[in-house]
Amino acid sequence: MDKNKIKLHNIDFEKFIAAIDLCKGDVYLETTEGDVLNLKSKLCQIIGLSTILSNAEVGEATLRCTN
Repeated sequence: MDKNKIKLHNIDFEKFIAAIDLCKGDVYLETTEGDVLNLKSKLCQIIGLSTILSNAEVGEATLRCTN
């Protein structure tokens, strides 16, 4: 696995967003379906999290950081 990527499992969304806000570079959420959201964008956070929360589960997603 690429050292700039991690797998997400059972996360606390409030703490997750707080951690993203502390990151210096961009943070991307990539799904196996090909969706890529820049989580440094508040709009993408709202869209991404509302999509995740409206579904019972997310099959798999990867978090990629640029810095």
